[in-house]
Amino acid sequence: MPAESHREEDIFESQFIDRHLSEYASVSSIVREVLPCELFATVGGVIAEIIYSGMTSELEMIPA
Repeated sequence: MPAESHREEDIFESQFIDRHLSEYASVSSIVREVLPCELFATVGGVIAEIIYSGMTSELEMIPA
């Protein structure tokens, strides 16, 4: 009896893994999850560059 329940658990576990891997292993799901973070990082980098370029032009006006 314990061997049968262990086998049933293995079958359930393999079906669970197959179902979730197929859901998350596609390229479209990866892009869908990564795209918001990538856009946020890009916009943040652009804003940081604008601030940095304004700071360097102001620092050049200070006599050394």
